[in-house]
Amino acid sequence: YFTVYAGASPDRAPAVLELVERQLEALARSGITEAELRRAQEHLKGSILLSMESMSYRANRLARAELSGEPYLAPDELIACIESVRCEQVHELAARLFVPDAYAYAAVGPVPWKTRRRLAAAG
Repeated sequence: YFTVYAGASPDRAPAVLELVERQLEALARSGITEAELRRAQEHLKGSILLSMESMSYRANRLARAELSGEPYLAPDELIACIESVRCEQVHELAARLFVPDAYAYAAVGPVPWKTRRRLAAAG
């Protein structure tokens, strides 16, 4: 599954929902550019390498690998996996994940009637 979180004032919630849905549909339809992929890869690699300085992050990674039965990847292996991702793979995954009929919505706080009707119709 894939999660999108957005914080918005109640009066802006409908516009935020529309923007998120439009972006997900564009990803499913057209995928991403090579430049977007490279930027995302560099950001992710940098975040991971900085996180490796945290003992709790490293312990969490080890525990997650153990509990999920997935192999633990050393930092260089993880970086190699990130670098191996191609635009076509992202597009294929987006097309499978971002299907409007499969969306689920949740809202916390005061939700305008118009937004509630839209969420009810969608789900």
